[in-house]
Amino acid sequence: MTSVDGMFEVAFRGIKAIGDMALWRQPHNDSATNVLLSLYGSESQLRGIFSALVTNNEITVGNNIDLVKGREGHMRYKSWRIGYGKYHALIWNEDLVSDCIAVVDPAREIEAWVAFLQKKKVPFIREWTARLVAIMVRDGMVEELGGINLKGWLWTASDDAVCDLIVEEIYR
Repeated sequence: MTSVDGMFEVAFRGIKAIGDMALWRQPHNDSATNVLLSLYGSESQLRGIFSALVTNNEITVGNNIDLVKGREGHMRYKSWRIGYGKYHALIWNEDLVSDCIAVVDPAREIEAWVAFLQKKKVPFIREWTARLVAIMVRDGMVEELGGINLKGWLWTASDDAVCDLIVEEIYR
């Protein structure tokens, strides 16, 4: 299988499927932690990839990314039949996705941040969102995630710490 139009191969010991989006937590050792993976293939291929992740085996994404379930989180799987014996499946790490901001279209990045921040207990002004995000990334309050056809960040700070940061920046 080869990469076509942003698609990539996902493999585990001879089991292969095609992916169109992947998001992972940056590796702290040799393997990255899966956050979200979108796959296409037969039901047995997709369940094989999911089983490998659940048992914390490494799967290869694209040419050189090794993904594992990681210590944190519970893996979830949802598939849909798309015809001709093929399925589309999403595999995600439930605990990481809940604090994740994911963007498919870079032009809508600020809108994604606004929607995410509205769910938090963080008062903010929409027009300041880009600056707030830049400051949070700078200060390590969000962790930038790796990805293919998907951009994302993991919220690693408490709401109170972000509120303190906003006040600090206002009075700077």
